[in-house]
Amino acid sequence: MPSDPGIISRAATILAEKQALRQLVCHVEDPSAGVSYKPGNSPLTLTDLAVDDRLFAVVSRHFPEDGWISEERPERMVPSRSGFTWVVDPIDGTREFLEGTPHFSMSVGLLDERACEVRFGIVYNFMRDELFYALDDEEGVRFEGDKRQLSSYDKNAILISRTEARMGLFEPWQGLLPFAQIGSIAYKLGLLSAGCGKAVVSLRRKNIWDILAGCFLASKAGFEVRSVDGKDLRFSTDKTEYPTLLVSKEPFLSELLSILRHAS
Repeated sequence: MPSDPGIISRAATILAEKQALRQLVCHVEDPSAGVSYKPGNSPLTLTDLAVDDRLFAVVSRHFPEDGWISEERPERMVPSRSGFTWVVDPIDGTREFLEGTPHFSMSVGLLDERACEVRFGIVYNFMRDELFYALDDEEGVRFEGDKRQLSSYDKNAILISRTEARMGLFEPWQGLLPFAQIGSIAYKLGLLSAGCGKAVVSLRRKNIWDILAGCFLASKAGFEVRSVDGKDLRFSTDKTEYPTLLVSKEPFLSELLSILRHAS
């Protein structure tokens, strides 16, 4: 199937911003300056807002009929007149950004509301300069960056949240499963799509902007996207919250579901 020029153009517009966005994020002298906290004690930095503003300005200029959903400025949600909606988290893993831990990333996906299908997904780790992206009508996931950096990850690991681990949510399965703690859920899914892990599991609520792009990448790499109760996940602007997430391949997917359900 030939690639849709409109989809390619939209993806290329964001990819062209990659280095400018990296400069914007990585050259911040004091990431904590002006930090505030959202409900649930989730941090919001001036850099989150700056990245969001730049992405919104670019999309609005080139694709004014498209819709827009972003974590950081919910008041700026724009309904789609084209059938396409951008789903954006400018910095997924803001706690890691504040700590200087290189596990935060940008997540950008394009949702075709008419077909309830994702048309492309982009996850970019600013600090490590690692880009994961895929288009719906092309095979596989593309990676741009230093592949030697990816070799440090265990291909058999189950990637989980640092925050969820600190909360003790995975204690019932310690010793049973080979967990590896990574910050951003989008980055975990990007790593999984590049073969840097065997599964991604999250036991806390995720929003559509956290996971849409990364789940699309994982699905393009042959992974199945489920909730921890085994149900398939489907994305739409009518449902923006998802209680849990499990992404893996059979037969390990079924084994993992069984372990998560039955471990004491």
